[in-house]
Amino acid sequence: MKVQCVPSSVGASNNHPILATYLINDIVAIDAGSLGLMSPLSAQRQVKHVFLSHSHLDHVATLPVFIDNVYVPGPECPDVYAHAATFDSLRSDFFNDRIWPDMIRLSGEESPFLRLNDLTEEQPVEVAGLRITPISLKHVVPTYGFLIEEIATKTAIMFVSYTSP
Repeated sequence: MKVQCVPSSVGASNNHPILATYLINDIVAIDAGSLGLMSPLSAQRQVKHVFLSHSHLDHVATLPVFIDNVYVPGPECPDVYAHAATFDSLRSDFFNDRIWPDMIRLSGEESPFLRLNDLTEEQPVEVAGLRITPISLKHVVPTYGFLIEEIATKTAIMFVSYTSP
């Protein structure tokens, strides 16, 4: 399993991630804090699945930019997975035609920009040779950590964004 932290700053501070995004095998992103800033653009186009831990800005900040960057007219689009409360926040706070065009609504009217997939606690999702299980964490908004298992190699990693002591 290949795991990469996507930088969210440049220069000497590049090793201090301010925005959260991790890539798994170049195809799956955990969070989208810096995903839409990733260079080169061809690397963004490889990402087919985005799992959001929660709705805070450092975890979703560049999702709209990423969706816009990878859009190609036709049926193919990124799948986004999250808690229903995270999607509610994205609808009201981002994709509202004020902050950013409502790509969720437009996905139903035109070629899709993205597909939303509700996650359920401890119900695994299999994508790209990975089994990803959302685990509820204690935080001020509904939040998931992710147990990621690569099926072929039987390796696993756990991503947790916030927990209480």
